[in-house]
Amino acid sequence: APSGPVEVAPPGLSLRVGLAGDPEVARGDLVANQDSAPPMWREAVTTVCWLAESPARATDRFAIKHTTLVTGAEVVAVEAALDLDSLRLLPARELAANSIGRLRWRFDRPLAADPYSESRETGAFIAIDLRTNAPAGAAMLLSCDQQPGAQ
Repeated sequence: APSGPVEVAPPGLSLRVGLAGDPEVARGDLVANQDSAPPMWREAVTTVCWLAESPARATDRFAIKHTTLVTGAEVVAVEAALDLDSLRLLPARELAANSIGRLRWRFDRPLAADPYSESRETGAFIAIDLRTNAPAGAAMLLSCDQQPGAQ
């Protein structure tokens, strides 16, 4: 174990980070340089691979795991489902098991995230069924309604 400052911490190495000022930091928060920090997302449109047996519908609630953050989220709208014959997104009211589609989400806490096309690490999350704790869907962030300065 290193005894002093290090430039890079490999996985598994415990470390202590000193932050300027008196920031409020909680478990799961992303710590980044303010000049290159991802935007904060309160709502997002996602492409989702739906895994749960019960379909996704508007107003359904889930836990989500985004990087190391676990928070709550609501499906605001089911925007579309992928038609496998035409490979086109068609309007839908629900997303059935083993389907791919587009969902709009509202998060209980803002996510520090990038669109999936820019970052696989911060551009995706897992939706978790609140009753069973089983994975319900895998989501890739497409676009967001940002709330500048959301903390």
